[in-house]
Amino acid sequence: MKSVYEDRSGIIWIGTYGGGISKFNTKKKLIKHYKENQYDKNSLSGNNIFSITEDSKDNLWIATRDKGLTKFNRKLNEFNIYRNDVSDTNSLSYDSLHGILEDTSGNIWIGTPGKGLNKFIPSENKFIRYKKDLNKESSLSDNTIYCMLADNEGNIWIGTGDTGIAKFNLETEIFTHFKNDPLNDSSISVNRIKVLYLDSNNDLWVGTEGGGINKYDKSKENFIRFIKKEENENCLSDDHIISIFEDSLKRLWIGTASKGLNYFDREKNIFINFNDKDGLPNNTINGILEDDNSNLWISTNNGLSKFNTIDFTFKNYDVRDGLQSNEFNPNVNLRLKSGEFVFGGINGINIFYPEELNDNLNIPEIVITDFQIFNKHVQISEKNSPLKKSINVESEIILEYKDSVFSFEFTAMDFNIPGKNKYAYKMDGFDKDWIYSGNRRFVTYTNLNPGEYLFRVKGSNNDGLWNKEGTSIKIYIKPPFWKTYWFKGLSMLAITGTIGSIYQNKLNLVKKEKKAQEDFTKKLIETQEEDRKRIAAELHDNIGHYLLITKNKIQITKQNPDDKESMLREVTEVEDIITSAIKDVREISYNLHPYQIERLGLSKAIQSIIDRTSKATNIKFISDIKAIDNLLSKDVEINIFRIIQECINNIVKHSDATEVLINVNNRNNYLRVLISDNGKGFETEKLNTNSEKQGFGLRGIKERLKLFKGEFEINSVRGSGTEVKVSVPF
Repeated sequence: MKSVYEDRSGIIWIGTYGGGISKFNTKKKLIKHYKENQYDKNSLSGNNIFSITEDSKDNLWIATRDKGLTKFNRKLNEFNIYRNDVSDTNSLSYDSLHGILEDTSGNIWIGTPGKGLNKFIPSENKFIRYKKDLNKESSLSDNTIYCMLADNEGNIWIGTGDTGIAKFNLETEIFTHFKNDPLNDSSISVNRIKVLYLDSNNDLWVGTEGGGINKYDKSKENFIRFIKKEENENCLSDDHIISIFEDSLKRLWIGTASKGLNYFDREKNIFINFNDKDGLPNNTINGILEDDNSNLWISTNNGLSKFNTIDFTFKNYDVRDGLQSNEFNPNVNLRLKSGEFVFGGINGINIFYPEELNDNLNIPEIVITDFQIFNKHVQISEKNSPLKKSINVESEIILEYKDSVFSFEFTAMDFNIPGKNKYAYKMDGFDKDWIYSGNRRFVTYTNLNPGEYLFRVKGSNNDGLWNKEGTSIKIYIKPPFWKTYWFKGLSMLAITGTIGSIYQNKLNLVKKEKKAQEDFTKKLIETQEEDRKRIAAELHDNIGHYLLITKNKIQITKQNPDDKESMLREVTEVEDIITSAIKDVREISYNLHPYQIERLGLSKAIQSIIDRTSKATNIKFISDIKAIDNLLSKDVEINIFRIIQECINNIVKHSDATEVLINVNNRNNYLRVLISDNGKGFETEKLNTNSEKQGFGLRGIKERLKLFKGEFEINSVRGSGTEVKVSVPF
């Protein structure tokens, strides 16, 4: 031994010469273990314990699952084993045992699963067997026995596997049976009995498998049932009952097989449930005992729990605290006359004084022990290391934005049972609340935004005593250059300049479009003015000429009223002049307003254009005009008519075509027009310029279509004809 050191929690550390470090815990939980030792005959016969009792001479009698009965004389530390001997009818009937108790005469009674009841008479060192006899009604009702209880009136109550309860009178040796009667709600609820308990009022409580808990009414010799009801949250939490206990305040506690602990308020007739969410280590409640401070000690399938019935808190113990195993068996629990507690399970028995399991009062120091970036340990000696000191004394870490994944390790400086120390951490500026991580001693953060943070961690010792102050370290994450103020300022200037440039370009485009619209409007006004001049000229030159000639003819006729031949000739000429005038008027009206639309409908009006043009030219027209009347408003119909008229006029004037295809139909809620010719074509690029050479006709078509959200497409190749497509939504 080279050195010795005692830390603040009372642990002694011993440095050896060549043998490493040894640790000695001066506050180790004082729990005595007893188990089977195959190399020592003076030990338990088996480790899987099913029942235990203390006799009047302070001996412990221990029933095992498959290795018979053990008598343990603690004063002499001697173990006596009793096993079944098939050749000896006075031996134990079976090596697998369940319930066990001592009667007032000092005899030991042992139940078996399938081989009936045994009475051991110590003075004679022999066993007497009781079995089910089908020919004897007062015999044992079932050879499978789960539990037993001795009352104050000389009876032994026996819980069986399938036939309810058998009450055995020690004086008359007569068995009385209590079974479930499906027709009687006052009978015991089911026949599989798991636990029997006699409270301070000498009331018998019966825990069943699947039938809840029953209270026996001696005066009426019937049972009151308490069972789980789904619609009632204040009822029993589970119908499979494996432990019952009344504490010093006469409160009744019921342990279930899978739904935790129930407190039965006998005044309000309600149950209150406690389970693993409240702090229990497990929801299987195998046994319950009470210490002198009104704490309940509860054995489960995951360790032992001390339940404070004042503030309803749990403190849990397991193998790390000195228990032999974390798994216990039902009803293997006993408070000895010495005040010691006995709990047994699958690995022998544990015996201890509950007051000796003192809490660890050392408040542990919390230390950050490691810092990692991308799961790699950060060292001070590294180039550009963010650590300037050891992590356990560092107060601030400055990280680059690219260090997006970093981790902390931490520990509580208490080594009594380090695995039971617990931790909580919080990153101020990111985490809203403390994050409790149990005994996990590390945390990783990813992709935190640039800024300032404070990492805090606190912890407890093995008995749940917390260092609430804990420790902390500042974290500063630098922003990337594109998130810095200078970069944002330059970016803002650049964006402002770009936006200004875009705005100026947009403004120029708007001005350009406005000028184009003004040019179009000007051209439209000029065209309309030219139309008015042309119409005025036609009216003046043609119609005026016809009217003047007609007037002169009428005057000549009036001067020669007697010359009938001359009068007839003049009237005939007047008639011809009027006919020509009417024809010219109709032509002018046709150009002003297509009256055929109102008279014939749009489809026939379009066909009339085609027919008239076909008769007046050498061009062959092939047309397919569907019924499209009344699908559009009158204004739109006139515009469609004019567009088709304009396209036909352009073909006649400019295309040199010999054949024209015209298709008009309605499809998918659109009016669609296709006009195709085999003429000389032209360069469509000119349509995208504002050149006056492209004429007012095509621009007029495009502008008309804009008014009613129509689409215009023209495809032409010089020498290969032209195709015009128009579509207008209904």
